[in-house]
Amino acid sequence: MTNDDLPAEVKRLARLAVFKRPGYQVPPGDALDVRMTPLPISGSDIRARAARGESLDGLVPAPVANYIIANKLYR
Repeated sequence: MTNDDLPAEVKRLARLAVFKRPGYQVPPGDALDVRMTPLPISGSDIRARAARGESLDGLVPAPVANYIIANKLYR
């Protein structure tokens, strides 16, 4: 399997859930649109904070923050 095949394989194996931000649309049928109150921070901001070694308290669940720290993700 090549990297080009991965999106199709993921679609075949799983149904994606999307927490969309205001102003973004999800094509019908491509993913489950999960309704939620938007958070005032993006994934890019969270990754940048992790890269700088800043606290992620209140931004991600504690097990996620612990995994990011333990595996030195985004460093």
